[in-house]
Amino acid sequence: MKLSVAFFASILFAVLSIAQVPNYMSYQSVIRDNENQLLANQEVGMQLSIVQGTVDGPAVYVETHTLTTNSNGLVALEIGSGQSTDNFSAIDWSDGPYFAKTETDPDGGTNYTITGTSQMLSVPYALYAETAESYEETQDLSDVASLGNAIHSQIKELMDPTDDQDAVTKNYVDKIVDALLKRIEVLEDSLGIEPDDDPPGEPVEDIEGNVYETVIIGNQEWFDSNLKTRRYKNGDFIDTGLNNDEWINATEGAYAIFPHQAIPGLASDAEVMEAYGVLYNWYAASDPRGLCPEGWQVPEVDDFRQLRNYIIDNYDIEEDKEGNALKSCRQIDSPLGGECDTNEHPRWREHDVQYGTDDFGFGGLPAGTRMGSSGTYASIGLFTTWWASTVSEEDETRAHLAILWRSLSRFGITNEHKTVGRSMRCVRSLD
Repeated sequence: MKLSVAFFASILFAVLSIAQVPNYMSYQSVIRDNENQLLANQEVGMQLSIVQGTVDGPAVYVETHTLTTNSNGLVALEIGSGQSTDNFSAIDWSDGPYFAKTETDPDGGTNYTITGTSQMLSVPYALYAETAESYEETQDLSDVASLGNAIHSQIKELMDPTDDQDAVTKNYVDKIVDALLKRIEVLEDSLGIEPDDDPPGEPVEDIEGNVYETVIIGNQEWFDSNLKTRRYKNGDFIDTGLNNDEWINATEGAYAIFPHQAIPGLASDAEVMEAYGVLYNWYAASDPRGLCPEGWQVPEVDDFRQLRNYIIDNYDIEEDKEGNALKSCRQIDSPLGGECDTNEHPRWREHDVQYGTDDFGFGGLPAGTRMGSSGTYASIGLFTTWWASTVSEEDETRAHLAILWRSLSRFGITNEHKTVGRSMRCVRSLD
């Protein structure tokens, strides 16, 4: 009866590593029979082939071994040291991918009944790297030009290579990464580990497809720009288009966009929303349908306090100076110069003393407000505020918020009437 695939079906992966002997690779595997029983302390015959291109590709190297498993069914060998008529050192590892195919006879002969194939990843690349000693490095621009490079005009891109050799390198690495990710997926599935579909530090998309970069500060991860969504995360549209009377009397969620007619340099609501985000009343911020994507939340007031305290406690930033560290550096006449000194939106208005340094990538920008008492718009370029979901302890008609001012250096936490239009950020804990 033919035996099943041995270790490939019953353990996670075979181990491939560089051996001490040049051009050899250490190889270990656990041998099991078709009933998944270990073949312990047993002499086995093994034929190992290096297969090129695909699992069914041609064998460029074949060797045989007679080995004895240990008490755990483990065999260990050095690829390149077995009986063979092929030349292991002649393998061109740059012409991969390559696969290691094993065929095993549990009776110690050559009647191979246990088979398995696994892609070889890091070892071929490492062996290929040994040829680097024969590479003569160019020393000056004339040497570079002699290789066909344009000295002053060529642009080399990692993600979109311009040179054939760079494209080959990228293709090789992409294949390795893809294979590795597939193996990780198999490993996680075998261990019952749910994959992380939203790893820290990766861009996040809201219900409308708006994409946000994130910034990690301490054990918190924040959106680095203001929320733009006009729908709750279940797809329901947030109420909008309210006149001033409707706005100040609202008791349900609503949003507004600062009128572009009042912002020289911005020609549409879409441009305003892209630059500064959307203004929400507190009822939208606290609506159980949620504004933030799955796994993220509207900050509680303690989230803002934690952010402020972390900056003060862990960095050389004086208390009442932390606000400037959280502001975007984009400002008219910013003393930092460069891209920070700009008249283009989004940006802060000029100030003689205060300016943002954006030390943490938080990128606070002055989106202004829609007043809760009149419904009018004010203060774009002068300050920005972000709702917290937490209701004021002193007055249930008010809720907490965080604030940055153009003319002050601190990061304030206060409270305001729930009908005011404020910006929003999303946060999640990395604990």
